[in-house]
Amino acid sequence: MDTFRRLHFGNFAGLFSKTIYSIAGFMPVILALTGGYLWLSRRNKRAKKRVSRALS
Repeated sequence: MDTFRRLHFGNFAGLFSKTIYSIAGFMPVILALTGGYLWLSRRNKRAKKRVSRALS
């Protein structure tokens, strides 16, 4: 049971494992933010194209 506790909290390899766990924990947030940014920029480009076509 103690082995799982050390693995869960990242205490098995010191500061290095805690750093790796933190980076891995923030990855979904980073991916969601960059994905949202790409989606919004693509959506805005398409909207600008529609407006320019309508005005032409």
